[in-house]
Amino acid sequence: MTKRTPKAELLRQLILDMLQLDGAMMRRVKAMTADQGQTPARYKVLTAAGCDERTVPQIARRMGLTRQAVQRIANQLVEDGLARFVDNPDHRASPIVELTKTGAAVDDAISDAHARWSNRIARKLDGKRLETALQGIRDLLQSVEQEGLGG
Repeated sequence: MTKRTPKAELLRQLILDMLQLDGAMMRRVKAMTADQGQTPARYKVLTAAGCDERTVPQIARRMGLTRQAVQRIANQLVEDGLARFVDNPDHRASPIVELTKTGAAVDDAISDAHARWSNRIARKLDGKRLETALQGIRDLLQSVEQEGLGG
């Protein structure tokens, strides 16, 4: 059995803590989105569509979801009157997902709840340590992505 170096053990602990944080964040996001009758997955598509003119494949890439999953959610959002598909002058077969006024209001309400929550959490944290953590996570992400799927 391969023994971890001390830095590799720190990395292992960081990963475990990040997984725990992910679970805690998902519980919080579920609560915020449920207040508006949405799910985290639907909110991801809503907010991505509300930021820019984006197609289903563009939203999927940005959110790290499959194109099929985003298409299914976008279809549901259209059916529920929260979004609509509009012609894309750059690609006829790939329409733009655009929020309706109702969809934008739902997106705004969830985003506002998230901003209030983020402000409360941020007040408890040291800004410099937060910046350092952010840079560390970005460095780790870059290293993991460069490593690829090899073992």
